Amino acid sequence: MNPTAATRIVFLEDDESAFELVRSLLEAEGFSVELTHAYDEETYRAALAPRHPDVILSDYNLPTIDGLTALEIRGRCCPEVPFILVSGALGEAVAIDLLKAGVTDFVLKDALPRLIPAIRRSLAEASEHRQRVQAQLSLRESEERFRRLAENAPDVIFRYTLETMPGRCDYISAAVERLSGYRPQEFYRNARLPFRIVHPDDRGIIAALIFRRELPAAAAEIRWIARDGRVVVTDQRFVPVHDAEGRLVALEGIARDVTAEKAEADRRRTLELQLNQAQKMESIGALAGGIAHDFNNILTGILGFTELAQLELGDRPAARQSLDEVRKAGFRAKELVAQILTFSRQSEARQVPLDLARVVAEALKFLRSSAPATVAIERQLASCGVCGDPTQIHQVVLNLCTNALHAMRGRAGTLAVRIEPVEIDAALAAAMPKVEAGPHACLTVGDTGHGMDEATLARVFDPFFTTKPVGEGTGLGLSVVQGIVATHRGGIQVESAVGRGTTFRVYFPVCAQRELAGPAPAAVVPGTGQPVLVVDDETSVATFTGVRLQQLNYRPAVYHDPRRALAAVHAAPRRFAALVTDFTMPGVTGIELIREVRRVAGPLPAVLITGNRGALPAELPPELILLDKPFSGDDLGHALHRLLSSPVSP
Repeated sequence: MNPTAATRIVFLEDDESAFELVRSLLEAEGFSVELTHAYDEETYRAALAPRHPDVILSDYNLPTIDGLTALEIRGRCCPEVPFILVSGALGEAVAIDLLKAGVTDFVLKDALPRLIPAIRRSLAEASEHRQRVQAQLSLRESEERFRRLAENAPDVIFRYTLETMPGRCDYISAAVERLSGYRPQEFYRNARLPFRIVHPDDRGIIAALIFRRELPAAAAEIRWIARDGRVVVTDQRFVPVHDAEGRLVALEGIARDVTAEKAEADRRRTLELQLNQAQKMESIGALAGGIAHDFNNILTGILGFTELAQLELGDRPAARQSLDEVRKAGFRAKELVAQILTFSRQSEARQVPLDLARVVAEALKFLRSSAPATVAIERQLASCGVCGDPTQIHQVVLNLCTNALHAMRGRAGTLAVRIEPVEIDAALAAAMPKVEAGPHACLTVGDTGHGMDEATLARVFDPFFTTKPVGEGTGLGLSVVQGIVATHRGGIQVESAVGRGTTFRVYFPVCAQRELAGPAPAAVVPGTGQPVLVVDDETSVATFTGVRLQQLNYRPAVYHDPRRALAAVHAAPRRFAALVTDFTMPGVTGIELIREVRRVAGPLPAVLITGNRGALPAELPPELILLDKPFSGDDLGHALHRLLSSPVSP
């Protein structure tokens, strides 16, 4: 051994000649040595500090200190430093005691040449010991780092041995308690717990791992059922561990809690669906508005020429009765168009006093034609006065009844619709938001269909929630019903059980006012030959308007093109006493036409005809009467008389 650095040796020896002899032996062997001489306890302690020696040599018997005391001092100061006794003869018992106490080696003074190999050996052993200690320390530090990382990691780290069935959990990190509510010790004690907490629908993945040794090709989404019943969605990745023969003996992996991420992804998908649905509904609304406009033009022609035919019939009761049926059908179609416009949000709802029984009966007429013959419709409709919008109540009835018919599809059943007056007490009112105690009309819609379980019942009013197959429902029906009922200051309750049908109860506050009967139609006051400008691009509407105005003693000038009508006004600005125009026309709207005519001819009274009030701007010109399509000749006569008999603003 030829160390490049000087070896520091402390020699506790009271004999100067013995010290020098050892020095000469070391130098003769080529040792690069820093030899420090200590001759009593004070110098010995000083030599050990502050820098520890590489080796301690010590005599056993000194005047002020013995070798055992020196060994004890070394043990407290620097226990890792080799301690070699250099002494005279020692008894066997003393030697054994010293070895037990920690002496590294013995060299007798009469065999000093053996000292050099002893020093070399002790230095080598000390170096190996230091390396082992350092390796063990590094291992412990590494294990501690891993332990801290594993214990503090938000993800669950696990190792599962498969050598025995049903396997054994060798390790699972503390994060499992936060995710599942079960402590790691419970997994160690119960080998089946890792399988038991898995959601029943996901146990196939775990069974494939344990029993068939089939690993997922990628990360597996596995749901856990926590101790408190929560469902935790985990993203799990598995690493196989094989033995020397290549058999799968264990699985190591990580389980990450992705419940929040999954919920956010589901929320985003729901929002996307809602956005798509909203865009679809917006398109339907725009389409409905266009259909309503065209349909109202057709209805105006049907009802208008029916009116003209009745005026020409004279005394022919059978023909008059037939035309009356045409008019009734036309007005039912008018109500249907109003429903379309309300559904598409292009017509404002108006709550008026009405008889709930009458409105529900009208809605059931529409329903009967679409109900299967296997379903019997029972009705008990007591007259109850409420304040509501007839069109919206129609929608409530149709939505509830349509759902009921769907629940009984393919089987015989009964749809029961009932109206009865009820008194809502404080307890029942508290169960329904915005409902006040007092007299109400209760609309009950019940079916004998398949019913709903508790989970479905809890979500039945959620927007876009539906149990119908794809393409058969939007999930909006009951949420729309709930919204309509809320705007009527009413409440809604539902009862259902699987196999026992469903019953909806809708409560509307009783209205103190009686249903408004329309005023008796006043006789139309004919004109006095006033010239009237009529502009409508729809030929049938324009023709009916012109003919009926002639019958009412006006002199109509009918134009189908608003630009030609403007040219006529420019040619004779004072020619006309009033203007009757449609709102929706190609090139020029009715409002634009009114403003341009008035710019040329002055403040001309005007009747604006429209099939869709929702499309009108917020601000309309003065001296204007709105007339909804389809309209009758009497409606037009009353409007013109009001305009022409009122003073015109300058």
